[in-house]
Amino acid sequence: MVDSLDACLSRARANLEAAQPHLLRYVALDLRLVMETLTYEKLKQAAHVIPPEVQNVWQAPQAVKALLEYNEYAAKSFELSVSDAPLPPDGNYEGIEWHSVGTHKALELAWLRKHYNKVGHYLHARQVGESLYLPIEEVSKYLREVLGELEEALQSGIRSALFLPDTLSFPCEGCGKTVIRSYQALVQGSTAVCSTPACDYEYQLVDKDQRTVEPVLNVLKCVDCSKAFAVPRRKIRLEEVLTCPHCSAKQELVAVRTEWALKLKS
Repeated sequence: MVDSLDACLSRARANLEAAQPHLLRYVALDLRLVMETLTYEKLKQAAHVIPPEVQNVWQAPQAVKALLEYNEYAAKSFELSVSDAPLPPDGNYEGIEWHSVGTHKALELAWLRKHYNKVGHYLHARQVGESLYLPIEEVSKYLREVLGELEEALQSGIRSALFLPDTLSFPCEGCGKTVIRSYQALVQGSTAVCSTPACDYEYQLVDKDQRTVEPVLNVLKCVDCSKAFAVPRRKIRLEEVLTCPHCSAKQELVAVRTEWALKLKS
């Protein structure tokens, strides 16, 4: 049976008040569990656009980063209000009476990256060169601050709101899986990176009217047969081993050059 998030935070606070060094790891465990649960609750709302096999490999910070590719407000705090009156089509809402439904306190990506990893550090054995003893007062103070942030998120009226905008879906040329991304983000210049682990393909919008995307590629010339072939941009990295599709020669990417050009200055 899984404890409720309220129970996790209550237990964490009680263990902090007990001021026993060995209990700090239990505090860290409960705090990280709350971070994960709040994030995965939101992730479940995107299950129709993110395949389960992809969701299941993400840690909490990776999940939030992925959600931000669908909606830039996926990790933002907000207050949600509604009105009984019909809203004017011109967007002029002056004089409209609003009723608050509740607030949503989000775990923002920068916050989650920092504290998910730092809290998790207290769950592991000390590494070589680290002191075997935790600075109890310092760690207790830090965990208490994280606890307060999580309590605020848990007490907000709207806990796991996620609004997914207009999306664009297409098959990935690299792995064959479906890629689904926010259309508006692509219009604004963002690229769509395939969510499948180990797939290096990313795409950019090339035709707004037809909603057409193309992979972002670099063209290289085989050192054996001299024929050109395209490589996904994300595979252009030092020591990457590439296979020529024409002659099957394997070759290692040893350098990346930037070509500079000059123009007359007026």
